Amino acid sequence: MSNSPHFSRYRGRLLSKKQIEFYNKRVSPYGYYPWRQLAKEIFAEHFDDSRKDHLLLSKTPSVIANKAFLNAPVFFLTDELCKAFIKTKFTRIKIEEKPKVIAPYFILMQSTNINNINYSFIDQSEKKVDVSMSFSYQCNKTKNRGTYLNTFFNWNEFQNSLNDSDELLTNFKIDKSNKEQTRLMNTIFNQKSILVNFILLLNTQPDILTEEYIPNSTLQGRKSFKPSNEESKSPITWVGKDFTQRIIKTKPKTDEILEKNTGKPKRSHWRRGHWHTILQGPKRKQRKMKWFQPAFIVGNCKK
Repeated sequence: MSNSPHFSRYRGRLLSKKQIEFYNKRVSPYGYYPWRQLAKEIFAEHFDDSRKDHLLLSKTPSVIANKAFLNAPVFFLTDELCKAFIKTKFTRIKIEEKPKVIAPYFILMQSTNINNINYSFIDQSEKKVDVSMSFSYQCNKTKNRGTYLNTFFNWNEFQNSLNDSDELLTNFKIDKSNKEQTRLMNTIFNQKSILVNFILLLNTQPDILTEEYIPNSTLQGRKSFKPSNEESKSPITWVGKDFTQRIIKTKPKTDEILEKNTGKPKRSHWRRGHWHTILQGPKRKQRKMKWFQPAFIVGNCKK
C-alpha cells in the first residue's frame, strides 16, 4: 500500500473521501500501533460485513465497522497512566451519577507493550447500552487481520459495591480451566479497567489532556514530517503526558522500635488506587468523585 497522500484504493476497492482523510490524518508516536496499519484494518471491516471474529467470547457485536469512527477523536494514553489505571479498582466503584459522555465515538490508543492491545474503539452513543467497545488483540494466529474482543457495560453495574470481576464478565463464554481463555479474560478485565478509569478521569480532570505535534525523531514509518497545506496532520491528543506514579517511602525503624512494635516490617508493595466520593463546597454539600491513584510503597524490611 502506498504511503502517498493520493492513496485512494484498498485492495481494489475505491475509498470514500472520509476514508482517505482518515488514512492520512495521523501518524502514531513511536511504540504505538502504526496509524496507517490501523486504517487498513478498519477498511477491511468496512468492506467485509460477513466477517466473523476469530474469538467469539462476547455476545456483543464488534463496533469496529461503524463508519462514525472516521470522524471520532483519538486519545493517546501514556504508559504511566495506563499502568495506574490497571492498578485502580473499578469493580467496587459507587457511582452516584452517570458520567458525561466524552464523545459518542472515540478511539483509544495505548503503546503496544501494554496489555496485549493495539487499539480500542469505544461507542458511547448509548443506543442499547451505555458503553460498547472493541479491542484489537495481539494474536499470532491472525497475522493479516485483527482479532477483536468485544464487550460492553452499563454504569448502573457499579452501583452495587459487591460487584466483582466475575460478575462483570458474565457476558463472556470462558472456560476457566483453559489457560489461553483465562489470559484473555485478564486482558479484557484490564482493558475495562483502563477504559472505566479513563472516562471517570476525564469527567473529573479534563485538563489531563494536552495536544502536541510529534517531533520528527519519534514518527513511525516517516523520515521527516512537516505539517503543510498538502498533507496536514492532526496533533496528538495525549492523556497523562506529565503524569507520574506515586512512590511513598517508609521511614526505617530502629531495632528498639521494631521490638516494641507488634507489627512486622513491611515489604515493598503496590497500594491499589480507588475512587471515592468527597464532600466539598459550602457546608460540604457538594459531592464529587476523586481518584486516589495507586502508589508504590517502599517497605522497611532489612535485606
